[in-house]
Amino acid sequence: MLYKYFFSESILDNSINLNDFSIEWIWTPTSWETWMSVDDNIFILKFNDFWDTSSTPKLNYTKWSLTDLSWKKLENISNNLSIDKSSPRVLNAEIFANNSWIFNKIEVNFSENINSTTDKTAFVLNNWLTINSVLISWNKAILNLDLWSVNTDSNWYNLLFTSNSFWKDLAWNDAWSLWTEINLADKAKPVLISYDILDTNWDFVADKVKLVLSENMSWSLAWFLVNSWSLSNWNLEDNKITFDISWVSGTAPNILLSYTWNLEDNNSNKLDNITNLTLNEKISPKIINSYTLDQSGNWKIDWIEIEFSEDINSDFSDFNIVVSWYSLNNFSTYTKNWNNKVIVSLNEKQIFDTEITPLISINLNSSLKDLSQNIILLQSNNTIDKVWPVIVWARFDNIDKKMYLDFSENISTNLNNSSFALSWATASIVNTTFSSWSNFAVLELNSTWIDIWVSEISFAWNSVWDMLWNKQLNTYFSKILGWVIINEIMSVWGVKYIELKNISSSSIDISNWTIKNALWNWSDYTIPASQTILANNYYLISTNNTYFSWITSNQIVSLNINSDIILKNWNIVIDSALYQVWENNTSLERLKNCWNWLSNICWYKAVWSEWFTNNSYKWTPKSDNILDVINPEITTNIVDNLILPIWNYDLKYNYNDNIWVNTWSINFKLEKWDWNDFVTNNLFTTWSVDLLKVNYILSWLNYWKYKATFSIKDTSWNTQNDVKIFYVDDFSFSLSTWSINLWELKQNQLIQAQDNVIVTIKTLWAWFDFIHNYQINELWDWDWNIWYWACEWVSCNEIQNYKSKVFSQTKELQTSWELKTYNYIIKYWWKIDNFKEAWNYQINNEYKVNVKY
Repeated sequence: MLYKYFFSESILDNSINLNDFSIEWIWTPTSWETWMSVDDNIFILKFNDFWDTSSTPKLNYTKWSLTDLSWKKLENISNNLSIDKSSPRVLNAEIFANNSWIFNKIEVNFSENINSTTDKTAFVLNNWLTINSVLISWNKAILNLDLWSVNTDSNWYNLLFTSNSFWKDLAWNDAWSLWTEINLADKAKPVLISYDILDTNWDFVADKVKLVLSENMSWSLAWFLVNSWSLSNWNLEDNKITFDISWVSGTAPNILLSYTWNLEDNNSNKLDNITNLTLNEKISPKIINSYTLDQSGNWKIDWIEIEFSEDINSDFSDFNIVVSWYSLNNFSTYTKNWNNKVIVSLNEKQIFDTEITPLISINLNSSLKDLSQNIILLQSNNTIDKVWPVIVWARFDNIDKKMYLDFSENISTNLNNSSFALSWATASIVNTTFSSWSNFAVLELNSTWIDIWVSEISFAWNSVWDMLWNKQLNTYFSKILGWVIINEIMSVWGVKYIELKNISSSSIDISNWTIKNALWNWSDYTIPASQTILANNYYLISTNNTYFSWITSNQIVSLNINSDIILKNWNIVIDSALYQVWENNTSLERLKNCWNWLSNICWYKAVWSEWFTNNSYKWTPKSDNILDVINPEITTNIVDNLILPIWNYDLKYNYNDNIWVNTWSINFKLEKWDWNDFVTNNLFTTWSVDLLKVNYILSWLNYWKYKATFSIKDTSWNTQNDVKIFYVDDFSFSLSTWSINLWELKQNQLIQAQDNVIVTIKTLWAWFDFIHNYQINELWDWDWNIWYWACEWVSCNEIQNYKSKVFSQTKELQTSWELKTYNYIIKYWWKIDNFKEAWNYQINNEYKVNVKY
């Protein structure tokens, strides 16, 4: 502190005695100095004590030594009030944030009160902080900031004050410039800026809570509560806090967070208490169910309803689903149903498919999300049958008065006479023969009053269930057919025939029946009068007998088959057959108990009789149809005990059959070992399905043991299964140290490193090369006598050349699926034959692992 004295005349400098002066509150000067010249009327006293720059302490002087140039002494002075000539100074500056974790003001503390001003040009801020307005409050300057920052940590924010004529104290002294930046003291409370519920292992279950604060934190986390549960398994890393949770389910859990205690930033600003804060969920919706539906009421699947684990939006702009064996309807593919369901519109199949449960797979999506904007991940789900069964085939034998029925799927209800309803028929049912859990029945009627292709039959209303308890809610009538079927067709070169078969136990008159489109230019052929098919026998219409002269044709006709053919009795349709592109030396035989004769899955390509000549005749025509007993063949790119890295894997199954593969029958299951058994795992997506192959994308499989089961049937229902056990590795490679110090080298002495390098490799399938190389600068390579070498294992004595050392490990699968650890302990040595210049000599070692998956 400086005190400047003015006198009425010049004084003798040598008469100044510091002990004569004092200031109230017992301040004693420590030194003095002249102002402009010697023996003038001004001098300055200096004090070690400090006070604010606005203070005006009172001066006391005791007459003793101070004299003017005439040797007259200054009289005693007491309580002489001083005048404020001190410039105000900036003492410190503090930065604050609002409740939205945005820096909103800076408080600058001056050494005294400041005159009111709105000037903001005297302050310069770094890091793009800008001042919006200025407010003066006593000795504080409150700088209101433009709002933009989102960090309550002020370690990187500084302020510079430059004096100008606008900043003065109450005595109109200009504020003094600092000319150096002052770090803004952190007075901003830390704020919770995000709080999310996460699914870190992608199993659609919440397993972690993540909190992000506005700055790095310290102290205790013990007083966090989630839904009144005290959390102990927590982690604090910088400004992030994570908790493990295991007691919630669903992809939109309602989790509340509370906090009290002493969590604070590095400047002791405490986090405010939190009470029942609703956390944001960051979990992708999961397909929890999907159902087959029959919207049109014709007992053919035309909808798939997908139920998600939570409510979703309606943005299908970049959303695509694949439904196995079905194509999507081009006009209204997706529709939101309720809040968490999506309807997928399908093109119907030709046949009744009430028990089909196709696999649905999301294979593209960047638009469909939940209400928290979490995108729906690619995933698959096997649909559940929600379509009730119907009667799809009914044939009546008017000799034994029995009706034979086939259903669209197996029935779980115990059927009886009242389980059925007849229409346009005067006969009634007197007995029902049905085996539980099957898809056919035989009805005995009390009369023959059934009008073929006019009379109808249906399950009775609200009385029949399938295996999944889907109940027929109303009647659906099927026409009752007769007992003549188109059993076999051939149309190759000169060999053409149509084989009719009577599958009843009595003869049937087929006089004047017609076969539509059987002749040239799609003309009809009419069977002559007086023609009968015996019980359980055949009627052959052929072009000639050249290739099967041992068989007597019933009719010789110039057949020309190039479209579907229809067997009719006047206007009544008896049977139909699907036209296919015929193959040389191949006939088409109807499969037993197949009700849709206009579907290719009901026909078998019979090729056993080469050219149908006498020498190679095998049962066809006019004989029992050939039965396919050969299973399909399956090849796959996955083998037993295959090991895969942690990544997506394209699993391929190729299949073929001597007849026809039924792609509807494909079943794929991926299971994960749970220490005791294999359990279902849904981390796969169907990529594509066709008549020759199917691809599955195994998505982000974790380190574990898995079983992949694949099965397929042909159109004769022969089944082939493929079961493979494979493993997903968790390969790791680590070094125990990054550097080795060999200390001082001595002439002709072998120096051994005090430490070793331990290379640790962990893997399920030890098939790799561990390679060690080194590069030497300013030294020589090892030559069996001097310089640099190494050996393996701690107690090794045999020196080895490690210029390019390779450790090869052959396949050693750990079928227990526990990782095996391989340690390579390497010891380093040096030896020199003469003194070298003092220097830090360095050798660069390289460690590399080639994994041979």
